[in-house]
Amino acid sequence: MLPFFKFPLFPLLYFIQMWSLKEIINFSMVSKHSFYAVRFLLRYLSYCKPITVTMDIYENHHEITVFSDSEKCVVRVMNKKELEDAQSSQQTFNGIQYLFVDKNEIVNTYWKDEDLALKMIYAHVRDLFGKPIDYLTYIPSKDNLHVDFLEAISNDQQNVENCSIGAMFGLSGKDVGSILNILQNTRNLNLSYTVLDYDLSGYKFHNLVIEDGERFPCQKLVKLDFESLDLYQLYDFDECLKKEELNTFLRLWITGNLPRMKNFRLETVLSLPFPDVLKTINFEPSGKLLDIDEENTVLTGGPYNIRRLTDGKIATVYTLDYWNENGQQMTYFEFSVDE
Repeated sequence: MLPFFKFPLFPLLYFIQMWSLKEIINFSMVSKHSFYAVRFLLRYLSYCKPITVTMDIYENHHEITVFSDSEKCVVRVMNKKELEDAQSSQQTFNGIQYLFVDKNEIVNTYWKDEDLALKMIYAHVRDLFGKPIDYLTYIPSKDNLHVDFLEAISNDQQNVENCSIGAMFGLSGKDVGSILNILQNTRNLNLSYTVLDYDLSGYKFHNLVIEDGERFPCQKLVKLDFESLDLYQLYDFDECLKKEELNTFLRLWITGNLPRMKNFRLETVLSLPFPDVLKTINFEPSGKLLDIDEENTVLTGGPYNIRRLTDGKIATVYTLDYWNENGQQMTYFEFSVDE
């Protein structure tokens, strides 16, 4: 038995408070005995450091990162065939051997079966800190979608709160369907525009963000079923959502389309003259007060109210011009349904 376990409780509590996150995680992986001891001490203390846990699933490696206010520890999971560093040591975790390389705040681990290792490390960190994953970054690979693992996380956490899905190049419609069936209930979901090349009918999203939204014409926008969407257009492409298409989009909402939509925000390099955006649309001044206190931000249109014909619901629309950190002049358009 390690000498650590022979100490009385209060010295152990002192030790655990002095350890870094990496030391806590490394020691907890030594044995089941060490895991239960560290977990007990952390819970006894109601571990005083606010903890954030993120997970990144990439094509060639995966990372679980534990953050506090002042430090972080990254546990990187890779296949043994990726091992290039000769300065590795052999360890055993849950009865499975792996190779271990310690580099500053990163713990590199190499496994024969990295999929199994990913599940084990996730469960270990979750049980150790009693903390679910706060943010999942997922880059799909046609060679391994990790669908079983995504499903396990979703079931374990009753869906992930925040997730970013990377470009979906080379995936079949069935592959994309498998991914979205699991992650569509994510509260805040960041998608690549490449997902719009697939049939998204039947999927109901909550809060969507599309940062590469330059190839997002109106006909694709109206096929999405969402509560909230933030769309960014930093470049002027032919497929950008323009003032005419934004007008079409609003008229479609007025006639009963997109019934679940509560908020739509667009940031674009294109000019959006408000008379053109609201052309042929009945509107009236809104009494909504806007909190605009940022420098270099100018209200250029609205706020105005528009009404949906099917149920009488009212939405407020307005536009702002501002300059971003790169010196680009941007237009911000917001649509929000009054509760």
